[in-house]
Amino acid sequence: MAGTSKLQSIEDAMVTLIESMIAGPYNYAWGSCNQRDMAKQLWPNAVIYFENEENVDEEDGSWMQAYYNKVMFRIEVRTRLDAEYSNPVVEIRKELYKCLDDLKMVFGINWNISGTCDTIMYRGSEIIEEQANDIFIPSKLVTNWLVRYEQDRKDPTITAQ
Repeated sequence: MAGTSKLQSIEDAMVTLIESMIAGPYNYAWGSCNQRDMAKQLWPNAVIYFENEENVDEEDGSWMQAYYNKVMFRIEVRTRLDAEYSNPVVEIRKELYKCLDDLKMVFGINWNISGTCDTIMYRGSEIIEEQANDIFIPSKLVTNWLVRYEQDRKDPTITAQ
């Protein structure tokens, strides 16, 4: 058993999908994903966080030698304004709404995240004002995604058959 963790495979596929978004079908040509250094980020930028995982197998026994799991991922999105505005918090919301539409579209089209899971479902979002008083990046978008997937009990790096 030397394979990649199922969770890592799912997250890697999420990164690939986000970085593959281009202007045209999407509102933006997306920049970097999972780049936490703001000096190196391209805009818009998404960072994926593992929130928690829960097994949803029945208590009275295993299901077909598989674990059936659901995991919550948080994706935080930042983009930047290209000019000064009198009310940057309101202006950035317009851009963050379009970023949210892009994420909904990319995971709506790729609902099994390139075959790494059973499904990904949008669960909600909020816009949070940053405390740094940056007039170009005054707020961020925090989105929540539920991913359901199966993994083999004997080799958890593979999808259960």
